[in-house]
Amino acid sequence: FSHQPDLNYDNPAVQEAMIDVLRFWLDLGIDGFRLDAVPYLFEREGTNCENLPETHAFLKRCRAVVDDEYPGRVLLAEANQWPADVVEYFGDPATGGDECHMAFHFPLMPRIFMAVRRESRFPISEILAHTPEIPELAQWGIFLRNHDELTLEMVTDEERDYMYRAYNKDALSRINLGIRHRLAPLLDNNRLKIELMNCLLFSLPGTPVLYYGDEIGMGDNVHLGDRDGVRTPMQWNLDRNAGFSNAHPHSLFLPMINDPEYHPATVNVEVQQNNPSSLLWWMKRIISIRKRFKAFGRGDIRFLSPENAKVLAFTRSFQEEHLLVVANLSRHSQSAGLELPDFEGYTPVEAFGQARFPPLERGINRFTLGPFGYYWFVLQPETEQGKDEDGIPELNWAPEDWMQLAVGKGAEVLARSVLPGFLSRSPGYNFQGRKLDHLEIKHTQPVIYEGGRALLLILKLYFTEGFPELAFLPVAMRKGGPRQQSNAPSAGQILALLSGVSQQGYLFEAHASSAFRNYLLRNLLSEDGRAPLHYRFVGSINQGEGQFEDIPPARLVETSGNNINLAFGDRYFLKIFRHIEENLNPELEINRQAEGKGLPVPGYISHFQFGRENGAPFILAMLQPYIPNQGSAWQYFFDVSRRFLERVKSHPEQCAIPGQAPVTGQLLSKEWEEFVGDMPLHRAHLLGETVANLHTGLIDESNPGFRPEPFSLHYQRSLYSAWQSQVRLAFQRLEKHKDKLPGAEQLLEQRAAIQGRLKRIYHHKMDALKVRIHGSLHLEKALFTGKDFILYDFEGGRTQSFSELRLKKPPMSDLSSLISSLHYAALAALEVEEEPGNIGQSPWLPWMAAWFEGMKAAFLNGYLPRARAAGLVPPAKEDWDILLDTFLLDRQLYELRFELERHRGWQEIPLLGLLRMVDPG
Repeated sequence: FSHQPDLNYDNPAVQEAMIDVLRFWLDLGIDGFRLDAVPYLFEREGTNCENLPETHAFLKRCRAVVDDEYPGRVLLAEANQWPADVVEYFGDPATGGDECHMAFHFPLMPRIFMAVRRESRFPISEILAHTPEIPELAQWGIFLRNHDELTLEMVTDEERDYMYRAYNKDALSRINLGIRHRLAPLLDNNRLKIELMNCLLFSLPGTPVLYYGDEIGMGDNVHLGDRDGVRTPMQWNLDRNAGFSNAHPHSLFLPMINDPEYHPATVNVEVQQNNPSSLLWWMKRIISIRKRFKAFGRGDIRFLSPENAKVLAFTRSFQEEHLLVVANLSRHSQSAGLELPDFEGYTPVEAFGQARFPPLERGINRFTLGPFGYYWFVLQPETEQGKDEDGIPELNWAPEDWMQLAVGKGAEVLARSVLPGFLSRSPGYNFQGRKLDHLEIKHTQPVIYEGGRALLLILKLYFTEGFPELAFLPVAMRKGGPRQQSNAPSAGQILALLSGVSQQGYLFEAHASSAFRNYLLRNLLSEDGRAPLHYRFVGSINQGEGQFEDIPPARLVETSGNNINLAFGDRYFLKIFRHIEENLNPELEINRQAEGKGLPVPGYISHFQFGRENGAPFILAMLQPYIPNQGSAWQYFFDVSRRFLERVKSHPEQCAIPGQAPVTGQLLSKEWEEFVGDMPLHRAHLLGETVANLHTGLIDESNPGFRPEPFSLHYQRSLYSAWQSQVRLAFQRLEKHKDKLPGAEQLLEQRAAIQGRLKRIYHHKMDALKVRIHGSLHLEKALFTGKDFILYDFEGGRTQSFSELRLKKPPMSDLSSLISSLHYAALAALEVEEEPGNIGQSPWLPWMAAWFEGMKAAFLNGYLPRARAAGLVPPAKEDWDILLDTFLLDRQLYELRFELERHRGWQEIPLLGLLRMVDPG
């Protein structure tokens, strides 16, 4: 900081003076020092000044002084880096460590929060699996937050975005790359969660570090500047200034907390000291219990793998002392089966209450835990034991009164008895395997239009796991029975049957009504498009009177999990978004950003939105020009690959594979053109140009949302961290299928080699950029017009949030997914034309692999010129090659995991792609 002295540690006199400062405070009796930002003591031109040899040499001097003159005192390193880098600050392992006694484990902390929020053990188990061994006399310092903020530097961009959405209470909470809250506000003051988090803190490897106030659940004040919001005075009792000081309240450096939930009158040491059930007493007990077991401080850790990922289980062992920790990361009760073959016959004794559980058996031992529940066990040796679920509900409700379902008791019936079942069975709402717990109707709006009425519903969906989601559902009603009507909606579009005294009817999704479709279109095309209260038609154009008659009726083009797509002849394309978010919709944002720039996207005409008092409006529908097309790029390249295979099979002697592989960046030889075909290569080249036009066209220095960002070593390291998870998940799946999948054993042997290849991403800082990209680009997301390609669908898949899609990423992310899609097109032809599930043994595989290599080279040759001119291609060829290789590996691993999870029968395609990459021979 500007107010702090910048010491010149190159001066020997400065070093001696600082060692004297150590002695001064140690003479006064302090127990040790936190070495703030220790990697940056020395400065050297041409470096980032991190982890210099001179720094380590000076730390060895400090350690020698402390150990020789003040034994029992500690030096604690604050190095906000990855564990593999921080271990250097422990010093020489041969001596047990001769620099810092302890070092903070920064990457673990946010992953504990992430694990509880995601209800998944993997963030914790993965980071500890990648934490290297430390010297015998060293120790990690682990914590739940620090004196500054819940720092998020040691996570990936996607993980940081997730943490902001999960724990950022409002905009004032953000600071630097972290969230400034004390523990209780971070955890919604939920006592169960606070206990669980501390249970994890006290049982994971390392020495727990607590920050004042968290032991009594103090609050914070984010309205104070900088990091002062988590540094408010300690709340001791009900006296003046909560016992912190007798000074005038206005003269305090920071004011007392005045939040009713955390006010000193209710949250203070004295009150909790007198209550044995308070958080303070619970903290005292857990500290006391932890001190009884050396295994918590010095023992090894071995993670167990129950089938339930919501349960974290591990053993800690030191000499003859064995502990078992089981924690439920979910807000709901859970059951988990644990296999403990090394402890068969041992009796688990619960550490807090000394309750004895049944002895452990061979095979599965089942444990049940309440919401955010946990167990600490001491393992003692044997010597010491109205309708079908998928049916359409029928309501006793008069059809003529159906609009009353929007209010009062009707809304309760709708939310409880109709909507949950409809959303769960509807093919248009994809919950990605999650179960809907309950929902709220956040807003209802009746609209009347020519030919009918509708209710516009905005719903908030709560699941048994993960974040809540928002959904837009327009509902209409038609009298009569759907089975008696030829133009009735499909069963998947019907919400409920209505039965009155004299009439029957049914509720259905309004987009199935031509009258509702025309209502939206007319207003989206009218300069004064009339919308109900809180709703608005934006960007509308005036078509003039009589301009609607010649528009053909709408047809359903495709219904995806994210939206309803309607085409009005060859003029207009209307998207009704089923899933909405409290964030700017990237589909709308990118198409509006592209206006007037000639980018290869459909474009924008107008949209329909729901306005909110605070925050961005919800985008409910968008109107675009219709793009006449001949189908997707996938269909084009798949057809081309099938025709190529037919040519090869009929005249193999005329289709000799070129002897020299194509080289990216160089024109393909005549031999390659004759082998693959001029037109397909031209189309692949054109597709590359199209993607380059998108990436370069989305660069806008004047718009922060589209301004490029440079790579950093930290970002590159975070990529590797994310890829490690991909490797783990893919190989776990592959291990389960190795007996049924040819080539699986061969690939499993290559795991270390793949990880080594991926690790090259952070060997040095790359001169590369992150920009706005498509984010979910494959051949299905490109329309082929017969002359060129148009890229569309920027709202991503169901697992991607809008905020994640708006993150800037390396262009290689799009390139790798498109190249992988070309690989699918090549080998899918074999799946169709040859024996399914055995394409690895096909005699035609070498030809199709060569076809793919030619198409890949043509695609990249089309991309490179314009991308290079815009600075999107690293100047160093080595960096380009590393990016291409690592991103392709990651993409193929993702595809392999996807295929093994979905059981589509195409798992051989990414497996063969990976084998070809790691063993080209």
